[in-house]
Amino acid sequence: VADDYYKRGLAINRELSRDLAASRLRLRAALRHDLEHGRLIVRLSGAAHPESLPPTLTARMVHAMRASGDQLIVLTARGEGVYEGNLVLTEGARRRISIESTTWRLVGEWSPDAHGSFELRSFDD
Repeated sequence: VADDYYKRGLAINRELSRDLAASRLRLRAALRHDLEHGRLIVRLSGAAHPESLPPTLTARMVHAMRASGDQLIVLTARGEGVYEGNLVLTEGARRRISIESTTWRLVGEWSPDAHGSFELRSFDD
C-alpha cells in the first residue's frame, strides 16, 4: 500500500470530476496533426461557448512504452474554438492523449494509423 494513498485518491477524484465536467459540456475535440509544420490543431465543439473557452489548453501525450516519448504541449487559442501548438512525433507507437483546461479534460488514444486526424469525445453517441 502506498504511503500517500489518500493523496492519490484525491487526485483521481479530481481527474474524474474534470472528465464529468467535459461530459456535462458535451465537449468534442477534432484533432489534426499538421505534419508539414509540426503542429497539433484542435477544434473544440459542444455546449461551451467559444468566448468562454480559455486562452490556452494543455495537450498531454503519454508514450505507450517510453516515458522519454511523453510530451506536454501548450495549445494557444486561434479563435472560434481552434487551438494550435507544436507537436513532434517520434516513432509510430500508440499514445494516450488528453486535452485539458483547468476545469475539464478529454482523454483518448492516438493511434499511429490515425492518418493525422481523429476525434475525442466526452460522451457516447
